Amino acid sequence: MLFDINITEQFPSMNLELSLYTKQFEDEKNMKKVQNLIEAGLHPERYEFSTSQLGKGNTTNTLFLLNITNTKFPNELPISYVLKSYKDYTVNIEPSTLFNLVKNKFPNAPKIYGSIKVNDKETIGIIESVPNIENFGDIFWNELNILINDVFKDIDLDYSYINERSNVSKIIKEYCGESIKVSSEIGDYIKNLHKSLILPDQNEFSLESVDSSIYLKNYTNKLNSMISKLQGQMTQQPESAFFNLPKISSILIDIKATIERFRSEYEKPKIEIQPVHQDLHLEQILYDKIENQYNFYFIDFEGDPMLSLDEKKEKFPVEKDLASLLRALSYIKFNTLLKFIENRIIRKDKYEVPEEILYNLFFRRGVRPKNKVLDDILNVLNTWESKLIGKILKNLNMSNILITYFYIQRALHELTYELLYRPNKIIVPVLGLKEIVEKN
Repeated sequence: MLFDINITEQFPSMNLELSLYTKQFEDEKNMKKVQNLIEAGLHPERYEFSTSQLGKGNTTNTLFLLNITNTKFPNELPISYVLKSYKDYTVNIEPSTLFNLVKNKFPNAPKIYGSIKVNDKETIGIIESVPNIENFGDIFWNELNILINDVFKDIDLDYSYINERSNVSKIIKEYCGESIKVSSEIGDYIKNLHKSLILPDQNEFSLESVDSSIYLKNYTNKLNSMISKLQGQMTQQPESAFFNLPKISSILIDIKATIERFRSEYEKPKIEIQPVHQDLHLEQILYDKIENQYNFYFIDFEGDPMLSLDEKKEKFPVEKDLASLLRALSYIKFNTLLKFIENRIIRKDKYEVPEEILYNLFFRRGVRPKNKVLDDILNVLNTWESKLIGKILKNLNMSNILITYFYIQRALHELTYELLYRPNKIIVPVLGLKEIVEKN
């Protein structure tokens, strides 16, 4: 479609428009990539094209790797691009965000070389193919699961010695060295990302200071509205439904009180807001590694998927991005525990559900699993999570209250999603909210 010169004649009603960006690039490498696209568009007969799908079809948008080879130089490596077909036919904020990052010469996000508009809506982005091994979350998931499966091989043994803090730290350091290393480094990359998302001379991308009391009051109302909506959705389901258990329902009540207390405890008169990523979970960070040096790339700047387009165009405290990252750690923690329960605890001769065993571990002391190994594993997982959070936040001047606000919002969004599409999985965001209540 990109290089068929008859496309607009065949489909005139589509009003197809290919825009390529050249003025933003000063370096020879990226200028060459844009020029290559222009020449291939003007003279497609001189080039060979190949495409392959990325993400194995499990990504929110459809992604293709496009390789373009100049037939005059068949021995040269093809120039590669990512074609990103956005799932929603609507105005998208990603192209302009990536364009701003290029203006600020931010090296840790894919460059955008152009876009295809259909009826004046960006439908396909033409984006740099960045070198990467896998996503950031894979490091945490792989190391943590190896740790749990190696250390807790026999579920009938006594692992109480592990509960000593020095022993837990030693085990985590031994098995999760890469996780600790990248957690120590990612904070500076996030800080630079937030700086590079600001364009001081453009009002919609500038840094602002707003009255904290008004901002937090409005956000408190927004969170309370989300909670009320969730409570309404739950009560419309059968009383026997898992999520209608009183101890789960009470968490939403407790969260309202927690939010109000945080609002009253915030002391600074102003809150700074700016453009942020909005959806910075662990799969939105790719990494490459050369020898022992990591490099990270932030991807998918489409905004928070739970927000409307107008809301996505708003500015937020940078703490919103950190909250997304920390919620992803919580998901890894509890899903690691669920996987262990499924593989090692569930009795094959009985009908048992991992989520119910996890619920019992936290909420039903009378029917808690007899095997103490889950308590020991949970202690390791909590220490692992705390250690990585400390590393990530170490060099960032963040407000814990604001992080918690957006952490709660993220967990409520997750709970809404799970309630609609995967009701048996609501235990993970519920436990995230429960931990917030208990910690505060």
